[in-house]
Amino acid sequence: MPIRRFLLSLVLTSPLLASGCDRENSGVSTPTPPTSTTPSVVESPFSLQGISAVPDGTGVQYNTDFQFSAAGAFPSGTQFVWNFGDGSSTTTSSPSVSRVYGQAGVFNVSVEARSGANSAVATRPLSVRSLLGRWFGTVTGFTHFPLQRPVAITSFELLVANQTLDAATLMLHGRWADDAGCRETRVEFMRQRLQPVPSATVTFGVNSLSCANGDFYLTGLADARFDRVEGHCDVAGGNPNCRFSMVRE
Repeated sequence: MPIRRFLLSLVLTSPLLASGCDRENSGVSTPTPPTSTTPSVVESPFSLQGISAVPDGTGVQYNTDFQFSAAGAFPSGTQFVWNFGDGSSTTTSSPSVSRVYGQAGVFNVSVEARSGANSAVATRPLSVRSLLGRWFGTVTGFTHFPLQRPVAITSFELLVANQTLDAATLMLHGRWADDAGCRETRVEFMRQRLQPVPSATVTFGVNSLSCANGDFYLTGLADARFDRVEGHCDVAGGNPNCRFSMVRE
């Protein structure tokens, strides 16, 4: 009986041994499943470096159409929230915006760029000036005015005490006097034309002078501080070779 049990045990286990040997010696490896790769997302650069302005620094009340631009790198869809420092604001999808100021003063212009979770703020000061004050000027190359006097204007004194907005004209109140003996004949003797352009250009006319017919207009470009204005003269009905320069007292 012991011999029979041994033989039976050998017969039952030998197939298992043979099966294990076949798997080890077959040389076939189990395939490795492919590894999935997710493409990396490259974010567009985002940076706000500052604000540029044209003109840079100083402009004229009602006449200067400031062109502001946010400098930097902005991905598509960036929003720009502008605050002009005079109580007004606007939101744009472009990094550029324009603004005409209806009041004089020093303003802090700011812009906040927003893109998703990113945001940045930039601020810059801006000066808006007016013709208010006392000016002293000279006129050259002008011999056709005053029309009723043989004496030409070569120098003048201008005082602008206050101003009143009237549609597309700014009425200037004050006093005009020149070396030809001309004087104003009414209070609103000066008119500032409101023609907004991206520069510190101002055009103002002297009318109703006691010594002449027509209007005497001066168109000049103010300097960076608006303490000097230089340009050309123009008279209704003629265009003399006239230049003027005036400085603030």
